[in-house]
Parts: sequence; C-alpha cells; structure tokens
Amino acid sequence: MKRWGFSGQPASHGVSLTHRSMGSAGGSQGSGSRVHPGKKMAGNMGNQSHTVQNLKVMLVDVPNGLVVVAGKHKNCSLHFSH
Repeated sequence: MKRWGFSGQPASHGVSLTHRSMGSAGGSQGSGSRVHPGKKMAGNMGNQSHTVQNLKVMLVDVPNGLVVVAGKHKNCSLHFSH
C-alpha cells in the first residue's frame, strides 16, 4: 500500500480481513490467465546495494568485526565507514 500509494479497501460494508490486500491481480479469460508485466504488487521499497569502486581497505579488525575503508562513499560525509 505504501509503495504504490494504494488507498486500501473499505473498513466495513462486506470487507472481511482484506483491508490491506491488493485485490484482483488481473482477469482470467480475456487476459490469458496471467499477471501482466509491470503489475503493481508488494515488494521491497528500498535498501538496494550499490557497488562502489576505487576504495582502499585501510584496516581489518576481526575481533570487533570492523573494516575501515578509505575513499569516496555515497551518503558518507566523513569519507570512512565500517
């Protein structure tokens, strides 16, 4: 609901335990009994991983589980992360 901005189903008038469900996924006979590409469904809304190049590993601290990296890193103003 939050990902695509759906309003949900009514709180009353015959709706039973499906207030936040997606509803219909598509037709059966005319559409070939399939879900069309691009159908808005539930899924991850972020937390994508990105590959960052040109970083240098400065320190590996195995007991504490730390890896100190030097170089430009997205969303890090101090230019180091662990």
